[in-house]
Amino acid sequence: MKISSTNGSSYVFEGPLTPESIKNLSGIYAVVDRRFNGERYLLDVGESGGLQDRIQNHDRKDQWLKSKQGYIEFYVHYMPYTSLENRLQVEHGIRAYYGNENLCGKR
Repeated sequence: MKISSTNGSSYVFEGPLTPESIKNLSGIYAVVDRRFNGERYLLDVGESGGLQDRIQNHDRKDQWLKSKQGYIEFYVHYMPYTSLENRLQVEHGIRAYYGNENLCGKR
């Protein structure tokens, strides 16, 4: 799945994945609402130094469940050799592109 950013880049995300199959590497995660008509809508995006741990223990799970209209899918873009600063830039660019006000966990 390709996810766009305000910097003009599109990032390729692996998925859909189960939380158990996500590697505990650093990168960006995307929580997607897969609607029954087949459309996908971005619910949340964030960065983590350990993606599997973050998804499995996420503090916004309740928000995802309230916001979804179909079922939740997880996608990841691994960035194991990048700094926290770089991951945050990617996260903020994606949030800005999709409208931070439309996503869970407003920044």
